Amino acid sequence: MRTLILFIILILPGLIFAEKLADLAEVMQPGDFHVYGDRIFIGDNNTIHIYSLKDFKQIKQFGREGEGPGEFKFNIRLEVFPDKLVVNTMGKLIFFSHDGSLIKEFKTKSGMSNIRPVGPNFVASVYEGSKTQKMNLYDKNLKFMDTFYEGSLGQTTYWHSDAKKNDVFMVKDYVELEVYKDRIYVGDTRKGFYFAVYDCTGKKLYDVKNQYKPLKISEEYKKEKIRIQQERPGWDRIKNKINIRFPEYFPAYHSVRFSDDKIYFVTFLNSKGKDETIVTDLNGKFLGKTCVPSDIWIFSISKDKLYWLVENEDKEMWELYGEDVKQLTRGN
Repeated sequence: MRTLILFIILILPGLIFAEKLADLAEVMQPGDFHVYGDRIFIGDNNTIHIYSLKDFKQIKQFGREGEGPGEFKFNIRLEVFPDKLVVNTMGKLIFFSHDGSLIKEFKTKSGMSNIRPVGPNFVASVYEGSKTQKMNLYDKNLKFMDTFYEGSLGQTTYWHSDAKKNDVFMVKDYVELEVYKDRIYVGDTRKGFYFAVYDCTGKKLYDVKNQYKPLKISEEYKKEKIRIQQERPGWDRIKNKINIRFPEYFPAYHSVRFSDDKIYFVTFLNSKGKDETIVTDLNGKFLGKTCVPSDIWIFSISKDKLYWLVENEDKEMWELYGEDVKQLTRGN
């Protein structure tokens, strides 16, 4: 049972209180979760839920599997922009209004993922082979313009055609692109605590590499990750085909959120079930620290408040929680 009723986070000199906000009876298998303005948007397989942030009641749900206008061909990836919802699904990119009305859809090519509008253009991640990832810029008709960043996949599995076993890394680097206020942010922990910033034409504006102390992966952490892997269905079938690997150190961060002109970098530094989170401005200037519960992965930050979903397995219900995000440490 993973039900979270109430807990208190204590980090001197401040307190952060978490509270259960609502049961979300309509949600089945959430993937994407965003709090924007006075609404909550949840991507749930081939359905999008819209809730009010004021009373947590469902306003609308829409979407279904299919190939017609506004329909989804595969599990969706949902992003929220100031003037629209953006949905990536197999072979299509779809724009909806914040009320769920269809605006426009585009056909997309195989291999493109994480497609997002930026100014008059689009950006996307494109995978080439088993190890290469490119960040590409496209025009308003999704015609290729340029590759502005290239790196590895930050993946966990490396396939060796000439070997009987393949390496599976239990900790992966963060190599992702985000769009915020018509700028492109590329995080790449292979380079440390690093991100690069581009304008909507793919021109590099600046990059940031902040100092941080690398955190060594403990033997206890390795044992626990291996234990979890061994308890998963199908372990007996694959255990003789893989080599479980760990890097010596954790990446600088594992998750990133943008909110109110701030960037939240969630790190692997854990204390009492909470991950230290570094807060910077959009230029990488350190603003402070807060924390995010370690056992959550569906979360959003809006107006200095952290929201997340927890599955109550006893009730077979997804529950919404919230807490104030306090920057408890200032300066360097």
